[in-house]
This record gives sequence, C-alpha cells and structure tokens, in this order.
Amino acid sequence: MAEQNTPNTDTNMTFSDAPTIFGKDAKEIISEVAENVSAESVPQDAAGPENGGDTQKIDTAAIKAAAAGISQNEDNDLPGNGEDSASDGLDDDFPPVTFSREDVLGTEDDEVNPYLDDAPAPPVYDDGKDGKKKKNTAFARSAASFFKKARKPAIISAAAAAGIFVVLYIISAATLPSDVIAGNVYIETLNVGGMTYDEALNAINGTYLFEDQTVTLKNGDETFEINGADIGLSASPEETAKKAFNYAKSGNSFSDTLKGIKLLFGRHTVVPVANIDRAKLDEQLWQFGVKVHGELVGHYVEVRDNNEATIWPGHTGFNNDVTKAREDVLNAFANERFTDIPVTLETAPPADITVEQYDLAVYKDPVDAYYEVNGDEVTVVPEQNGRYINKEQVAPMLAAVKEGAEPVIVPWETSYAAVTADELQSKLFSDTLASYSTYYGSSTANRSANVSRAAELMNGAVIPSGGIFSFNDRVGKRTTYNGFYTAPEYVNGETVQGIGGGTCQVSTTLYCSVLYAGLDIVSRTNHMFTVSYAPLGQDATVADDGVDFQFSNNTDYPIKISSYTDGSSIYVDIIGTAWEPAREVKLDHSVSYSSGGTYVYSKRYIYENGECIVDEELPSSYYKAH
Repeated sequence: MAEQNTPNTDTNMTFSDAPTIFGKDAKEIISEVAENVSAESVPQDAAGPENGGDTQKIDTAAIKAAAAGISQNEDNDLPGNGEDSASDGLDDDFPPVTFSREDVLGTEDDEVNPYLDDAPAPPVYDDGKDGKKKKNTAFARSAASFFKKARKPAIISAAAAAGIFVVLYIISAATLPSDVIAGNVYIETLNVGGMTYDEALNAINGTYLFEDQTVTLKNGDETFEINGADIGLSASPEETAKKAFNYAKSGNSFSDTLKGIKLLFGRHTVVPVANIDRAKLDEQLWQFGVKVHGELVGHYVEVRDNNEATIWPGHTGFNNDVTKAREDVLNAFANERFTDIPVTLETAPPADITVEQYDLAVYKDPVDAYYEVNGDEVTVVPEQNGRYINKEQVAPMLAAVKEGAEPVIVPWETSYAAVTADELQSKLFSDTLASYSTYYGSSTANRSANVSRAAELMNGAVIPSGGIFSFNDRVGKRTTYNGFYTAPEYVNGETVQGIGGGTCQVSTTLYCSVLYAGLDIVSRTNHMFTVSYAPLGQDATVADDGVDFQFSNNTDYPIKISSYTDGSSIYVDIIGTAWEPAREVKLDHSVSYSSGGTYVYSKRYIYENGECIVDEELPSSYYKAH
C-alpha cells in the first residue's frame, strides 16, 4: 500500500503564489498524481490489493491536461478550500470563485459590463453650470480596465481548480473499495481502514470503546454529568463495524466519490453506535429531574390513635416521568451527540386525595387475639382493633387539602376484634377434656421407676391447635443416660429384660385418655400379647426402633398433657378448652377369639346434646396367644 500523508488542515492557512488545494500547492498534488499514475493503473490507497482492493485502469489524459494548464498559469492563484467542521477537517466541496461588483463594473464606452447584468450605474456629479447631473465616465473607464485585467487570471484559476477536482474525482472513484472499509477510516482512535467487516468486528471486540466517555445533559440553566459506565454505555460491535464498512458505500456515486476525495487528504472518524442500560439511564434521568424541579411529594396521611388522621399537603416537583428525556438522549446518541443534550423534564403538582385513597390509607381489618406456642410455653397475643371511614362525612374535608394550605384533620371509625386477649386467657387450659389411669403397683422396682420416668418426661407437653404429638419424640430414647432401667418387656414374642421396660404402660394410658378426649388418632400399634392394665383394643405399644404412638389436636385451642404417678398408678389428663357444646365419648370393642389369637375391632362414638356426631372405626388389634 502506498503511504499517504495527511495534509495540514490548519484553519488559518493562506494561499501561496502557486495555486493551492487543501493547503497544498496544486502543482505538487498534480505532480504526485502524475508520478503515481501510469497508463495502466492509479495509485493504491488503503484499499489496494494488499487490503482487498482492486487495481483500476484510468485515462491519464485529463491528468496531463490539468498539469499542463497549471504549468502555464503558475503565477495565478487558485482558491483554497475552507475548514471542515466535522471529523476529517475538509470541506465537502470546493468553494466557487466570486468577484465583487466593483471588479466588473463599466467599459470604455460608459456601458455597464455585460458580465454583470444587475451592476449599479457609475457615480454621477454636478458640474454646476446647468444643474444637470452627468455620469462619471472616468470612473467607468477605470472599472472596465480593472475587469479586463482581472477576468483572465480568475477564469484560468477557476479552470485549473476544476481540472484538479476532476483528477481527484477520477482517482477517488477508481480507488474506493467495495469489499473492505475505505482507507483512512477510524473508529475513535482505532484504524479500521482496509479491514473487512469481520476483521473490524474482531478489532472492536478487542477494544474498549467509549472509555472514560461522559454524557452531559441540559435542562434550562441546569446541567447534569453522567459517567458512561453508570448507564452501561458501550459500543455495539456489529452496528459500529457496519457503520464503518458502509462509509462511502451509500450507492450514490457522486456523494461516495466526494467522501473518497476527503479520505485522500485526511481521516474520517466513525463514532461508535451506542448501547446503554435503559433502567440505569432512567435512574440517572430521575436524579436529574429531582435536581432540576425537586421531588414531587404527594399528600401524606398520618393516622393517629385518637380516631383522627392528619393529612399533610404535598408540593410540586418532578413528575417522575423520564420517557421524553430518555427519547431525547437516545436520539442524541443516534446523532453522535454526547454532550449538552437538551432533555425534557416536567413538573407536576400533587394529585388531589380522593375518598378512596384516604380509605386505603386508613382502613385496617381487626385482628383477633390468638395463642402463640413455643415449646411448652403459651403466650396470648392481644387483639388489634381495625379502622374504617364514613365516606360521606370525610369527602368535603378532603377537598380542603391543597398545596400550600394548612394540614387537615379527618376522623375515622373503630372496628372491634371478635376475640380479645382477656377472653382467650380465660379459656386457656380451663377444662379437663379427659382423664385416664392404670395400675402398676405389682411391678418390679425398676419397672415402676421406668413408668414414673416416662410420665415425668411426658408431663406438661403442649400441643397447639392442629399440632401432632409424638410419644417417642417427647419421651426420647429409653436409655440409662435418659434415666431408664432394665426391666421385663416383650421382644419378638418373648418376655426379655430390656432397658425401659414398662414404658408402654405410659403410652397406653395416654392412648385411653386421648380416645375419651375425642382427639384424632394418627398412629397406634397394639402389643403382640394382651396386657393386664388396659381393656382389649385400648393399648398402644412403643419402641425405639420406630413403633410410635401419635395423635393430633383437633380443637381450636392448645391442649396440655398432665401425667404423674403415685407409686402404684399412673394418671394422664388432657387439659384444654371444653368443646362447645359439650361432648360425650363412648367406645365399643368387638372381640373375636381363635386358637391363633384374639381379634378386636374398635369403634368410637361422639355425641353432642345426645346426638351422635362422630361414628368412626379405630385401629383394630390382633393379639397372639401366649
């Protein structure tokens, strides 16, 4: 690729004695062109063969003619170009050659110069003899003489400039590539000239564009600066590469060729296509809106405990709508503008408070008192009364709530809870739902100690409404560490010595009490052999290996187990809140004997006011023969 030098684009350049174009001597440019242009090819730019461009054949006659014309008129100045206002420092077009009226005024015959139809008439004077004013023919002759001298160099200079433009136009048209990015095209400081789309895309992906880019917004006299990273500002690699690739490829040959001429003398910088995080941008715009207009504060309701509420008036501020401002910023980015972006941020007064809004702010449902159970501790949580409003009463009061006005006192009404803490406290563990006891007086000392220990561990257990009680979870493993002793027990159809023997009498006594309390049975297993301390079908065995007795509290209140011994009997009471109306429980066991063992089918009947409300089958039992 032939090296190209970027010309000086100083805006204060002056014309030399020789014709100049873009601050460069015209003969020098044509000479450079002539040296590099043969009858077979034109100079290679950034899009030459090594960068994917094609060698073009052009006619050099126009170049030679332009060079000859300039050589013959080297004493005449050519007009230079102006300074470009954008990225490459060059004008899009050569400025036209112009002349003033004075340059072309008059001829030797006192006639207006035919080259300027609307030229003013020469000055006149008064000779003082007859009062008539006459033309200043001397001035006309002088102007005509000046025009004759100036016309020829000006025309020659214009022709030379046009010739050079034609040469550059031909070169640009012949060298603009179609399959790569035009030479001298940059993305910020990244030179992508001569790259394919994919090469440019890879280069962009490896570069952090918009680094340290700040965005400044304007609204009236207020400004707001945003760090690009705070709104997720980044370059879209695909769109930016496409933008660079499509430069000077619009399909308009004249426009594209003019851009190519500019690229011969200076770079074109492509501003990356911006991507942003809209949510982060909206947050920054909201902050700017509050900075400009202040925060919009609505009318505020303060509810007090004396059946009154104070409504504090709000005040005007930013309306919290960043839609227009966001559109302003996105449009500015699309037009490659990142500073002094004017954005639309509007104010709004606080909205009038309506009866429905006041009701929503004040209304509260009453909450009944309730129990909280934490382990074996029960706490009564007090009730909370509710609030409501009389809409007809408060409507005219709300009309007085205005920005800048005094606070307004508005009443509300009380709605009372249906259940109070006092009522709950009076019902908590106020009744014994059922009691049952079994005798163990003939047991060994160790067995008696085990019964007493299990009753001790079970005593005081609280089950919340809907909760499930597990005997094994409550009493724990039957181990010496847990306070149990070795005593007789049933294992695999035999009576053996085991730690915790006698514990099943405690679970059985509990089962019987639960049956008569009307509580729901979750899990129950009978013994392998019949037992002497409970009726058939009313025993419940337990074991550390997973056999458990469980029931649930189907009442509306917590219940508590009270279990204790007196040295010969164990007593289990279910304490809670009595059913309303009161209930009566009856059990029925159907026993069937056989050589192999005994079958028991059990049912439970529950009555209210003499009417059976529950008729249910209980877990059946099968006992092997000894």
